[in-house]
Amino acid sequence: MEISAVKADSPGRNNRSHKEWVELTNTTRHAINLDGWTLEDESGKTYTFDDYRLVGRATVRIHAGIGRDTRTDLFQDRRT
Repeated sequence: MEISAVKADSPGRNNRSHKEWVELTNTTRHAINLDGWTLEDESGKTYTFDDYRLVGRATVRIHAGIGRDTRTDLFQDRRT
């Protein structure tokens, strides 16, 4: 598992946007269960994966803003 890309500190408001995100890539051929894994930013805000499994050689993007979770995009649902 690796952090494969980051887009941070975008100008403007973050609500309902996809402007700030982190991508995680499963570099193995096997699925990884991320349930309970966390991402934390420098200010201490934490995102916890809930019942999420990333298949082998796949990438998921975790957005800071608000949105509907899909297989490839997860949202923290933060307004700021």
